[in-house]
Formats: sequence, C-alpha cells, structure tokens
Amino acid sequence: MINRRKFLKNFLLGSSALTIGSVSQLGMIRSALAAQQTEFSDYKALVCVLLDGGNDSINMLVPMAESGSYSYSDYALARKDLAIANNHLNVSHFYSGNQLHTSPYPLGNEAAYRHGIFSLENNKSIGVNSLMPELAQLINSKKLSVIANAGNLIMPLNKEEYLRKTAPLPPFLFAHNHQKRALFTGWGDNLQAKGWAGRLADEWRGMSSLSPTGLNISYAGASRLQEGKITVPSILPTSNIPKHHSLEQGRPRRQALEQLMNVEANHYFDHLYKNKLVSSVTNMEMIRDEWNAVGNPFEGITDSYGASLFNTPDAAQVQLASNPADRLIKQLEAVAKMIHLGKTTQTLGTNRQIFYVTLPGFDTHNSQNNNHPALLRGLSLALDKFNRAMNHLGAEKEVALFTISDFGRTTRSNNGGTDHAWGSHSFVMGGDLKGGIYGTLPDISLGGKDDVGRTGHLLPTTAQDQVHATLASWFGVEDPLIKELFPNISNFQSNAQQSSAYLDLFKPV
Repeated sequence: MINRRKFLKNFLLGSSALTIGSVSQLGMIRSALAAQQTEFSDYKALVCVLLDGGNDSINMLVPMAESGSYSYSDYALARKDLAIANNHLNVSHFYSGNQLHTSPYPLGNEAAYRHGIFSLENNKSIGVNSLMPELAQLINSKKLSVIANAGNLIMPLNKEEYLRKTAPLPPFLFAHNHQKRALFTGWGDNLQAKGWAGRLADEWRGMSSLSPTGLNISYAGASRLQEGKITVPSILPTSNIPKHHSLEQGRPRRQALEQLMNVEANHYFDHLYKNKLVSSVTNMEMIRDEWNAVGNPFEGITDSYGASLFNTPDAAQVQLASNPADRLIKQLEAVAKMIHLGKTTQTLGTNRQIFYVTLPGFDTHNSQNNNHPALLRGLSLALDKFNRAMNHLGAEKEVALFTISDFGRTTRSNNGGTDHAWGSHSFVMGGDLKGGIYGTLPDISLGGKDDVGRTGHLLPTTAQDQVHATLASWFGVEDPLIKELFPNISNFQSNAQQSSAYLDLFKPV
C-alpha cells in the first residue's frame, strides 16, 4: 500500500514536467492532505469468510419450532427429500471436555447429512445440523452468534412492496456475481462502487500503525471487497511465501536493481514505478522472513479430534464417505499465523487488519445431498479450529470472524437440490460477543408472508448492511465514515441515531 504522505510528496515534488491541469485536481490533493488521521493503540481484525455459491443455510440451521413461522412442519413439507430428520440431539453427550468422543451421525454422506438436529440451549426454534457439533458448541458457549435471514436490501421491505414494485430493490436479485458484488461494495444499488473494505483502506491509508502489508490481506485471490480507488490488498499464499529468485540480498542482480532504483528520475510515474517495485521485493522478503522465523505458533494445540490444531481430517476420521472441505481450514491457519505476526513482530506489527478467505462449492443444486455434507463438516471444523487458535493467542476478543454468502436457497426442494433465493443465515464469531440469535427468523411456509416467489424465496428481515456496519463500528470506524461505506444504512434506523441501525452483537467496552 502506498503511504499517503509519501504519495502526495512524490506527486507534488516529483517533476516540473507534470502539469496540474485543473482546479479539481488541486481540490483532490487538498482533500487528501486534510483527511483525518485515524490511529489506534489496540489491535483488532476482521475475517470475512465467503461461502461461495449460495449456502443452503436452512439445512445448516434447521427449523425446530413446533408451530409458528420457523416450524419444522412447514420445513418438512417444503423440503421433502432434503429434510433433516426431526431427531433431537444434545451436543454435550458427544463431547469429553473439548474433544469429540464419538460421532453424532451415522457413516455416509447422505445418512449423516439428514440424520438429526442439535438442540440449542437458549433457543427452541432453531437447531444445528448434526454434521456440525463444533458449531453447536460455539453457539451454546456464546462464542458465536447467528444472524438470522439477512440479505442485500436498499431499505426495509415487505412482500406487498416487493410484488407491486413500489420500493427499490437490489439489481439482479438471485444472480451470483451481482449479489456478491452488492455484499462487497456495501452499496446495493451501486454495483460499480469499490469494496467497502477497500474504501476504508483508502481512508486509513496514512495510518502510521498499519503494517507494510496494508489494511487488507487476502488468502483467496482478488475480490471487489478489498479493492479501493487508491489501495489494493496484499494477496498472499497460505504457505511457502514466494521469493524473487536471484534478487536475494548480496546477489549481483540485487545490487544491480538497487543501483538502477537509485538513479534520479524527474517524472512522478518513474517514482511511483520504482516505489512499487522496491516495496514488492522488500515487503515480500519481510513477510517471508518473519513467516519462516515464527514457525508453528500453535504447536501442541489440538482440534476436536485431538489431532494437531490445523490438521485436515480425512473421511475415515470424520466418518463420512468423502473428505470434509479443507480449503477454508488452510486459509484460516494462514490468517491465524498472520494475526500472530501482526500482534507480536516489529516489522509486521499493526493495529488493524481485514482478511478475506473463501470456501467454494455451495451452488449445489440437485447434488446437495452428496456435496453439502462435506462443506458443512469442513465449515464446522474450520470455525472451531480458528476459535481455538484465537484463544491460544489471547486474541479471542480482538478478532471478529463473519460469514457471507451470495444468497440463500429456496425452501422448496427441486429434485434433490435447491435454487437461488435471497435471505440467508450467517455467523459472527469472536470480538467479545453477547451471543444468541439476532434478527428475525423468517416465515418458511411456501407462499407465506416472507416468500416472494411461491417456492421459498425468503425476503430478508435484516439488511446485510446492518451486519457490516455493526462490524465496522466495532472495528473502530466512526459513524460519518460508516455512512460513506454503507450509504443506505440510514434507511434502517429506528430513530434519529445512526447506531439504531446496528445490531447489538458485542458487549460494551
């Protein structure tokens, strides 16, 4: 990331050949110079987990109510061949301390997937798929909160307004790329905007307490979420940090590069290119050296199976017919290690970080009984492993992980699968949560008050902007900037205070 003051200094002093062509350009420079310098003395991180493809959250957090809007009878009627059995389980019966002593589900993907539901201690309307004992434990221990039926919205909406088209809607509903774009921008009716985390990095680019890696780090490639107008994320591999071959310190080629970079240049873009090239080499060296030097900060810590913490279990260990999804486990291991470096090292030390990771494969359609089980098992394991890592680092209250997904799925089964829909359940973990279920559980009856498509396209009852604004506020973003990041947030206020649109997720400081 380019340091703001260095950027402006180079811009203004780099060359007489660079002509300032308009008053608006001068205005931009003055605005940047006057930008608020936000500094923090504490450490906090956000970890965004994209469940890529549209997670069927209703088979993950299963209806259990005997009657009412989130009733099991309405669920079973709509789900048919996808319905999880109404077999109530107590997660504590399968644990000894913090380790599983026996499997809560039978062998085989489909049998395990539809076997039963973990009851929750403080909510009788919703339960957890029996493939996810770790998730049930995290909810019961108030280390993870459920955000019920959230989705992209421009303003609060009811079914009649939707059907009559009397209120604005996010464009291209039910389309993967557009709905992910809306999640990333924080601006559901402006899909061309840069990402809200990227725009935040633009605003905080002069912060002296940021690491050379910048505010945003991705272990899942480039995404709109972390792309700003000025800043870009650091995109890193989960292991084996690469090096620039033959450019190591002391090598002739490195000496030649340094001599070339020290040649005086009169043009701003020469300065910019040299700064980028040198920072790419030196920053990657710095990350690689610190990464290799720290080794494994989680040595001796175990997962729910008693194995090394970030071990990826195979099908036999988890008693499934296929291996649990492991991509997220590897990415969260890298995030945990980078958090450790950010908190403890001088060269990479920082006060704020935003990480982006993904778990793909959730666009299951008619292969849901076969493919969704391994995804849910892998997600549950990954969340538990990351929580244990944060506990070990003493960072459980300093790091908030949250999940997002393109959209939810229809409540009605479509011959072994489900179609693209709208509202979806998600999670927030860490950050000193109060715990519990937030938002309003939807009416899942086909054609009911929340079904805008007659096949279970559930109208969200909580706006995704409310979730992200709440996380941004916890992260230390002030209300005026939150309003810039999420321009529609005021539409969800219940009174004159912008904070009335936020969710009461976290304990007061």
